[in-house]
Amino acid sequence: MCTAHNTMKKRNLATILCIMLIFATMFSFFFIIEEANHHCSGQDCPVCACIHQAERTLRSLDGGVFHQTVFMPFCAYLLLIPAFQSFCLPAVSLVSQKVRLND
Repeated sequence: MCTAHNTMKKRNLATILCIMLIFATMFSFFFIIEEANHHCSGQDCPVCACIHQAERTLRSLDGGVFHQTVFMPFCAYLLLIPAFQSFCLPAVSLVSQKVRLND
């Protein structure tokens, strides 16, 4: 019972972190789009500083080598599974058909 409770805690924490990551990415992206053509007030423009911070946030979430080495093969694997499943025939046996085998 304790491991199930611990698993649920970890799952809830992971869900919350994923949601926060998605919102940080979306808000940074939409802020950059919205304020791209603002009227700059000079060298110490607070809007420009926020845009640069949002760009740094998006760059830090990039992942770099992770996308090439882990994420892309994983996506290719997920795309290939349905293709291979459509070619595979289901294994049919007497046991799977629940046939009674008498001596």
